[in-house]
Amino acid sequence: MTGAFRFEKKHVIALIEDTIRIKYSLDENASSIEPSMNVWRLLLDDMATFFRLNTEAQAELHRCGGVDAMAECIVQALSAHPVGIRFVTSGSTGTPVAVDHSLQAISQEVRQLIPLFPGVKNVVAVVPRYHLYGFMFALVLPQELAIGTRCLAPVPTTDFFEILRPGDVVVGFPLFWKAVARIGRRFPDSVTGITSTGPCPADVIYDLEAAGLHHMREVFGSSETGALGMRSHPDEPFDLMPHWQRDPENVFGLIRNVPGQGIQRLPFPDDVQWKDSRRFLPLGRKDKAVQVAGINVYPEHIASIIAEHPLVKLCTVRLDSSGSERLKAFVVPAHGSSLSPTDTNRLRQDLAKILKPEQMPRYIASGRTLPINGMGKICNWEKATGEVLKNTSL
Repeated sequence: MTGAFRFEKKHVIALIEDTIRIKYSLDENASSIEPSMNVWRLLLDDMATFFRLNTEAQAELHRCGGVDAMAECIVQALSAHPVGIRFVTSGSTGTPVAVDHSLQAISQEVRQLIPLFPGVKNVVAVVPRYHLYGFMFALVLPQELAIGTRCLAPVPTTDFFEILRPGDVVVGFPLFWKAVARIGRRFPDSVTGITSTGPCPADVIYDLEAAGLHHMREVFGSSETGALGMRSHPDEPFDLMPHWQRDPENVFGLIRNVPGQGIQRLPFPDDVQWKDSRRFLPLGRKDKAVQVAGINVYPEHIASIIAEHPLVKLCTVRLDSSGSERLKAFVVPAHGSSLSPTDTNRLRQDLAKILKPEQMPRYIASGRTLPINGMGKICNWEKATGEVLKNTSL
């Protein structure tokens, strides 16, 4: 296991399949996508971005007559100019931000993770491989371990448990694991779970382990940094990954030595409490993102969009804390003391045209003023009535 990860044709086709199935929500096999279809140009652009193809390679890509030829073209381009790959994250403003990673850095991370999964037989993934988390655990890790991968829809059913085999590693995210825990079925022996993209509640992990999950590995990181820490118990701090060190020149930074590239310095993406030089507890996102269905969304950015609607004067948005795992919004109407049912429906219809499903508030309350506490800060509110909840200041 030396050198950087090298793309083969099967890897490229796997990424294309995930893009079609998950990003485009199309029930199509990759082989059935043809240049005459509207989705073809989207696919060309996404692959050119992900693989950071130069102008010459992009021109060659546009001459391809199908997905198979596209994959071969990409592999040839990567062999000639292996510049790394590009992931797109929503960023701290909600605007898509490109984040580049070298294959050397990703390979370094994955090889540090391998000792944590002894005896693994197969990877079962419910996360897209065009995201960094899925790319690492559902594409590079199986390649390094010479094991198989099975990719499933991120909505568990009772059939999910029939698919699992002893020694499987399941790569998921908190909302998926919550749904698995609610099903209440027992796991086969020696199945390990992995969760990332946001905090997974401790009670969910305990319920899963009570149902026979061997253990849950929580991975802490971001699209910008990759994997930073891991823990095997929800009450324990995260252990900093071996390839990362605290930056002696920046109390808020990290440092690593990437093979063949030298020193890399990055700021820690979250506020954390250090227990010692290698262990930490996350305190909250610096970019104020929250998780909806495993996707980063930015309440302040969404509130600013809603506030531009002609029916709205002011708006605040936050994650509903009652367990729905969706957003809720409180608006001050441009006219009157509250929105009528007709106006609320109009607002919803208009917002659905400009917001993604995960950005769309499930609950919209309204009132004469934004909900504030005794300190004058915006605070939590009852999702249905807008009534201020006690002791919920920011």
